[in-house]
Amino acid sequence: MHVIGQFNNGFILTRLRERQPSGALSSDLFIIDQHAASEKANFERLSSKTSLGSQRLLCPLPLELAPAELEAVRANLPAFEAQGFQILLDEEAPAAQRAKLAAVPFCKRASFGVADVHELLALLLDAPAGASIQLPKLRAILASRACHSAVVIGDALQPAKMAAIVRTLSTLEQPWNCPHGRPTIRHVAHLGGAQADYYQARPRLLWPSRGSSRRPEGRHRTCACARLLAKVLASLLNAQPRVCRYADDS
Repeated sequence: MHVIGQFNNGFILTRLRERQPSGALSSDLFIIDQHAASEKANFERLSSKTSLGSQRLLCPLPLELAPAELEAVRANLPAFEAQGFQILLDEEAPAAQRAKLAAVPFCKRASFGVADVHELLALLLDAPAGASIQLPKLRAILASRACHSAVVIGDALQPAKMAAIVRTLSTLEQPWNCPHGRPTIRHVAHLGGAQADYYQARPRLLWPSRGSSRRPEGRHRTCACARLLAKVLASLLNAQPRVCRYADDS
């Protein structure tokens, strides 16, 4: 993706060009939420580096499980151990008393117990085979840390920083949403002909700061693009569109 510029100090505009089977070039305009993209990159980095320790309980806690749940726990013991839980199974005990929680994950910012075992079991039963599962409490902690260290809306970014965010986004395992569910990227429009050539210019600001006298080349086309994107953003964010006007734009 080629970075076009920054929109309203919060969104990165990019152009993607692909050659179709017919040989023609296809060009599309995308908008990237700089905070959501940065947050998701931080989140995946933290998730890959964070490993939970395990803390043994002085007295194992009984787990009341239905027969189907007990079989599911037995089949997913490695998954529970990977999350820091140790579950003991006593095959000689009555069915309702066979499972006991002997160890829980260790984390400075959260405590875990029997309820988390049931929550993790529900996630394992609903998830497709081979899917990556994360404890909801741990996910919330990592999401908060990722958010606080991410680029924020309102930061004016240099072209190199915008390119780095876009490049990192393309390497993520699940790049489409931040951990809180906010979209990171949206398709805006299909470009063609003169429009596609126009967006090959160097990265630039498409929404100047208030009172700016900057008058980039092609400012009228840039203003029209900004107005279009304001409407797109308004529809995405359920807000009123703002109109971009340069000093001499009538």
